[in-house]
Amino acid sequence: PPEECLITGYDEGGDVLVGWNFFQSSPDCNAGLEYEPCGYFRKRDWFSDTWSLVLIGDRLAALPDRKQAFREAITFALDVVRTPLRYGDRHNGLAAYGAWAEHLLCDEDFATDDPAELSLRLEVHDDAVSTIAEGRWYASIFLAQAASTDIGLLAPRLYQAAACYAREHDLMWHVWRAVGGVGRSLEKARILADPEVRRRIVPIIQEARAKDEEAANHLEAALA
Repeated sequence: PPEECLITGYDEGGDVLVGWNFFQSSPDCNAGLEYEPCGYFRKRDWFSDTWSLVLIGDRLAALPDRKQAFREAITFALDVVRTPLRYGDRHNGLAAYGAWAEHLLCDEDFATDDPAELSLRLEVHDDAVSTIAEGRWYASIFLAQAASTDIGLLAPRLYQAAACYAREHDLMWHVWRAVGGVGRSLEKARILADPEVRRRIVPIIQEARAKDEEAANHLEAALA
């Protein structure tokens, strides 16, 4: 599967791992899996298919300071938003919106009938849509919770930032509808290849960027 999973136990002396993954029912991700009656996957020969392990340490003696945790999370988010490049030449933060829109306007990149190439273009595009839709929605919930908590930040600004992120989430649904809805298929990939469709999407991306920048401004004011 393309993302992390939870390991909840093991069986047969460790030869079988038991756990849960969001993609465990996808045909391209579940080869050789068995399943527990409750739905958890059972994975044999797991070690050779494991990329990395993340171990959770001992319980903390005391919970981290809540105010400091919120402040650090928001400060980190602002660093991401304001940093144009990360990991070398990877577009990041606000700069990523412009790069995304610019690539959608490169008609020559979509001038192909190769199903694999068209599907790859849709996959990259849809990853961006999904990341913004999901991430900004949960950001709006997080900030609304922060605003309702006494953490020493300006609550009105946090609520305003949350509203901006909620709007970004809604905008991504307009992007999905432009190619025929949520999901990936060759039919949707061919729709995305239409220059007129991509030119309808670009202004939505630009509006989303504006909302993201507005949210960042509110967060900076909340920290002041």
